[in-house]
Amino acid sequence: MVNSSTLLKLLKVEPSEWPTFAQMLGHSFFNSLGIAFSFTAINVLLINLHGIELLPWIYLFGGIMVLLFGRLYAYLESRVHSVQLFAGVLLFCISWTLLARGLTMWGDTLFLLALLYALYLALYQLINLEFWGAAALIYDVRQSKRLFGLLSTGESVAKMGGYLVTPFIVSLASLSDLLFFAAASFGISFFFLFQLSRINKKALDVEHHHGSHSHKLRSGNGLVRGLKKLIPGIKDKYLRITGYFAMFSALVYYLVHYSFLNRVEVHFSNIEELAFFFGLFFGIGKGINLLIKVLLYSRIFNNMKIGIIILLFPITIGVLAFAGLVGQFLVPDPLIFFLWVFGLIMLMDEVFRTSIYLPSFFVLFQPLKKHQRLEGHTIAKGYMEPIGMAIAGLIMVGLIWMNVFQLNLIIVFLTASAACWIGVGYLLSSRYREKVHHLLKNRLLTSSNIQLTVEEMEVLSNAKLDQTDPVTLLYRIKLLGNQMPYNQRNEILIHLLKSNREMILYETMSVVDEFPSELFWPYLIELMDHPNDAICKRASFIYCKHSQEDCLEVMDDIIRANRGKRREYHLAAVLKYSGLYGAIQYGRLFLDLIEAEEPEQRLSAARIVGLMGREDYYHPLVTLIHDEDKGVRREAILACANVPNVRLIPELIKKYRDADVSRRTARAIEGFGPLALPPVKVELEKLYPKNDLLRFVKLLTRIKSEETGNLLFEYILHRDFEFRTVAIYGAFRNSSFTSGKDRISEIEDLLKFESEVFDLLKMHAKIKTEESGDTHLLSAIKDEMKQMKGRVLRLLGLIYDKHLIQKALDNLRGRDSFLRGNVLELLENEIKIKHCKMVIPVLEYKLSAVESDNLSDDGAAPGNFLNEIMKKQRVAVSEWTIALAVRCCRQNKLSMDSDIIKKLRNLQSEAITQELERKI
Repeated sequence: MVNSSTLLKLLKVEPSEWPTFAQMLGHSFFNSLGIAFSFTAINVLLINLHGIELLPWIYLFGGIMVLLFGRLYAYLESRVHSVQLFAGVLLFCISWTLLARGLTMWGDTLFLLALLYALYLALYQLINLEFWGAAALIYDVRQSKRLFGLLSTGESVAKMGGYLVTPFIVSLASLSDLLFFAAASFGISFFFLFQLSRINKKALDVEHHHGSHSHKLRSGNGLVRGLKKLIPGIKDKYLRITGYFAMFSALVYYLVHYSFLNRVEVHFSNIEELAFFFGLFFGIGKGINLLIKVLLYSRIFNNMKIGIIILLFPITIGVLAFAGLVGQFLVPDPLIFFLWVFGLIMLMDEVFRTSIYLPSFFVLFQPLKKHQRLEGHTIAKGYMEPIGMAIAGLIMVGLIWMNVFQLNLIIVFLTASAACWIGVGYLLSSRYREKVHHLLKNRLLTSSNIQLTVEEMEVLSNAKLDQTDPVTLLYRIKLLGNQMPYNQRNEILIHLLKSNREMILYETMSVVDEFPSELFWPYLIELMDHPNDAICKRASFIYCKHSQEDCLEVMDDIIRANRGKRREYHLAAVLKYSGLYGAIQYGRLFLDLIEAEEPEQRLSAARIVGLMGREDYYHPLVTLIHDEDKGVRREAILACANVPNVRLIPELIKKYRDADVSRRTARAIEGFGPLALPPVKVELEKLYPKNDLLRFVKLLTRIKSEETGNLLFEYILHRDFEFRTVAIYGAFRNSSFTSGKDRISEIEDLLKFESEVFDLLKMHAKIKTEESGDTHLLSAIKDEMKQMKGRVLRLLGLIYDKHLIQKALDNLRGRDSFLRGNVLELLENEIKIKHCKMVIPVLEYKLSAVESDNLSDDGAAPGNFLNEIMKKQRVAVSEWTIALAVRCCRQNKLSMDSDIIKKLRNLQSEAITQELERKI
């Protein structure tokens, strides 16, 4: 069967993709068959009847013709529905073939053939734009890397078959009748396009961006303005570089094409020989091309980055051209040598252009949005390639006009063009990585990254004081505070402290804290009564910080006049900054709060200690941490994070095992940094139950130190799944964790292990629930596959830049397939190939594919799943999934080996033990 699972797996086509893929393959086949017949007919007619002396002029005229058609295509692409545009291209192809057949019956003048040849060049470019435009809209970046090469197999088969049957058609009918076959091929391709439009309506619907191909007319004479209108400016640097790459590709192709035909014309004298040679030569080339697509394409794309793949073809051409340049001085008969050189280059072009080069080139546009993909195709194929063709024509016309046209000069131009092509390709490969980075990057403009030029600083410093715009004043004083005169700065700050805008007041006080003065104190005292609590709090602390003991007289009235949180702010500020005098005056009041019977007052005392943040005020917290009221305990634990006294750590660890305050306690302990590590290590060495030990491992991940990294790595290598998972997550979050060569080797082993487990889970994800009697195991296996995506990414984060991996994690969480595809493309360009092979299949796999995968029934039973999971050196899945597998085995009365049962009991899991002892 064509759509059997074996064939789909071999081609790496998902079952859901097959209907569209089959239609695209048929569309490609008949498009290419029409091109093959048209190419043979027009080239043989020209060479046989008139020779190729005027072919350079045809290239020059054809380049202008293709440019005009490209401009028209771009205009229509931004205004007409994509399906209508693609259909119009095919109708033009059918019209050209029928017109060409009719005109060749009417006459075979050189002008007529030249016109038809130029129109053929336009037709060829339009067919490329049409087919690859449809493919770009239908497939995302990940699908394109898998499928673009396979889609072009239709082109290889069609052209190989078309070239090989050409001699028989010519011998039975006539050369011109090839054009009838071409018209029929384009007509069948039209039918496949119709089918594609039916099953891919949403994908082929593109929002029009009329400005996409717009341009500005600048000054200049009429000719210059006309050229600028014909060739619009390309604002996007990435699209501009891809355009140059396409231009040099076309320049190389047409230099080779003409030189090859020049040698062929000399060696073949009649139309039958020409047709036979064209059919055999290009048929062999397409045969090799097809073998590469079927046998090597997927391996090349799996083992190389896209930036390297696009350079393979240019480098091959460049090496052969350089060999021809040097070899002409070493051989006795350069003309025969050039036949072989240009013939080999032409053959390499047939072999590699559509099998490797074009699929990889079009993948470069896939990370972009839909309208940008089409714009990129149009720029490359509709604008820049015609320019390359015209340049090739100009070079050859110039050499012929100067009467110095020789193949040894052509090889010089060819070598130079190939070198430029390789250089632009190298630049493009780096730009591709940058583009994928840019598309996933969210930039936030903050004051910390504002960089001003000398001119901007001068304008700000000389600006007149604007009393009407407080935002401008605040911005100016933040940037130029140190450079402004004392009086002017104070004038601005006093003006801002009178503002009625809360944001302005809050930010102004931070500047007042930086440039304190007694002039501001009356305004700060007034702000202590502001309705906004945050402003009230900041005003109290800044005033007490800079006035110290002098604040007591003012603050006494304020403290007595307030209640609740505001009183806490004022009291905390006084106790923190007024020294011994403040402690004597308000110490008794503070102790009364600590010893009060009402929980609300004790809670207030805990908040005050936290607001003070003084290390010597830790004693009240030792008592309040163990308060009988849960609210007081929670507030006291939060306050510990602001009171960095190590004597609090043992008390916090005692409370950490309490579930109701464990999270707050962890945050408080984290605030002590490396000082908290020794007591946490002591707890990890105790014989706690597994769940308690897991909690302390989680706590360990919050402490940043080199020794923490060493302990975490031990747990990353732990046999137990839960310990390993917690440690991987913690090491990824912990900035102190670093990986040397020895650690990277161990992490790579873990990645390999995760990859093997994923294959095992995928195989068992089709456990037949009607036999197992429990659907929960199937759900658990799918959940394991889902959770593994984040785990392998965090493992990668222990080897590579964590910001890159975090970006990938953030974007993979969403449902946007466009973003997910770009994330995977980003990773493939940033991480090593050996890591890609282990990680990308896990990240790319869709759980929806479980139902459509026609997997073998071998092993798809709970008993086999349990046996294979427990055979691993490490525990491969969570204890809950294992417990569900045990339940399914016992419910279905499946036997379990004694060794397996022993291993299960050694896991020290309550859930697994309960399932083993459950009565059925």
